Amino acid sequence: MDRAESQHPELEQEVEKSLSLTQEDLTKRRLVLLSFPVMISLIAQNLIGVIDTAFLARLGDAELGGTAMASLVYYSIYTIGFGLASGTQIMVSHRYGSGRKDEIGRILGQSLHMLLLAALGMIVLGVPLGKWIFDTLLTSDNVAAAATEYWDYLIFGYIFAFTAAVFRSFFVGISNTRVLTYNALVMSVVNIVLDYGLIFGNLGMPALGVKGAAIASVLSQVASVVFYLIYVIARVDCKLFKINRSNLLAWDPWMMKALLHLSYYLMLQALISQSGWTIFFFMMEGLGERQLAVASIVRSLYSLLLIPGVSFNTAVRTTVSQIVGAGIDEHVQPYLRRAMSVSFSVVLAMTTLVFIFPKVLLHIYSSDPTLVAMAIPALRMIGVALVIHSVGGLHFAAVGATGATKMVFLIDLVNTIFYVILGAVVVYLLKGSVAACFSVEVIYYLSVTVMSYTFIKHSKWREPRWSRIQ
Repeated sequence: MDRAESQHPELEQEVEKSLSLTQEDLTKRRLVLLSFPVMISLIAQNLIGVIDTAFLARLGDAELGGTAMASLVYYSIYTIGFGLASGTQIMVSHRYGSGRKDEIGRILGQSLHMLLLAALGMIVLGVPLGKWIFDTLLTSDNVAAAATEYWDYLIFGYIFAFTAAVFRSFFVGISNTRVLTYNALVMSVVNIVLDYGLIFGNLGMPALGVKGAAIASVLSQVASVVFYLIYVIARVDCKLFKINRSNLLAWDPWMMKALLHLSYYLMLQALISQSGWTIFFFMMEGLGERQLAVASIVRSLYSLLLIPGVSFNTAVRTTVSQIVGAGIDEHVQPYLRRAMSVSFSVVLAMTTLVFIFPKVLLHIYSSDPTLVAMAIPALRMIGVALVIHSVGGLHFAAVGATGATKMVFLIDLVNTIFYVILGAVVVYLLKGSVAACFSVEVIYYLSVTVMSYTFIKHSKWREPRWSRIQ
């Protein structure tokens, strides 16, 4: 500390705060402590998808494929809310790192306003358009019918899913990720019990099949919001963050504009990324109902196996945002190197087990030997993609965490366009297997990794033209 700093106590406090952040929050141990609860919560949430897939697989290939297609459309639209929630998380982390915690309540209020309005808009448009989308894009009438039946109930979950996304952004932004674990466990228990009852008619409930799975998913999201509300009231220091009725109900045009300014490109990026994946899956549907069933199972496992990498990405996004907020930018790259060593080691160990014992995972979904044999090469292919993502995903998350959300959008836009074109070549021209189709994931993550790493390495995010945090 130089003489100028010693003459200003407030500056001295800021330096001490920055040093504290460096020493306590930038270690591998801290990364694991932040990531582990996120990992557990994502496992619990994805367990919902695994159980849904396992239950629906017993109804038939068309039911399994149809619900998978409806879910892809649902999550493609959900990414709009997820993008805004990601911007909320970055802004909350930035305020938390800079010591401006009293602004967080107002941020949450504006985020809730925008996401609830967006959810209502999705429902109004989605209800009449769902059947048209599936009848038009799907070649199998049975798959289209199952997708429409699932969609007509699932769409009402947007209100609760978007609300829960705001709470999740708040807790991740203040580094209290343990709450996510508790919430996910509540969701999982509710969903699994209702799936068991409503799909097959157990526990005195009606046997609703595909419709029952959708209703179970929506009610589990309701349980998630109720849990978050109870937790905030009972355990959060609302005075510290100024989470009160005034801030939650107030209409603040400046804050709303700041959130949109930061989140706009994140929303577009998430929408484009998920839409590219959805289009690719619609392409694979043309290969046949059996191939779609295989792809649906592999996709479900893919989502599950992505959890460790995504958890580390979440921790990195939070910590890098706090580093930038605390004004210690020089610690970004050293922190990423430490995070990368942990993420790569964990994911490599996991995928090695997947390569050796693929049938153990696949038998969760089906005992059909033909189906399992078709899925093994595809499962191993996504294992390669997962290892690449363990490095590239961290740097991609860091790009957004610095406030360079436009660059996040540009990186994903370029790669998603290439992804869809390459997918069309593999599916329509080469008539590739399911494993060959999933090889597109490997190429996609390689390209994203190179672009994100280059941007961070050369500190482009420090240039004023990239940062969108206000």
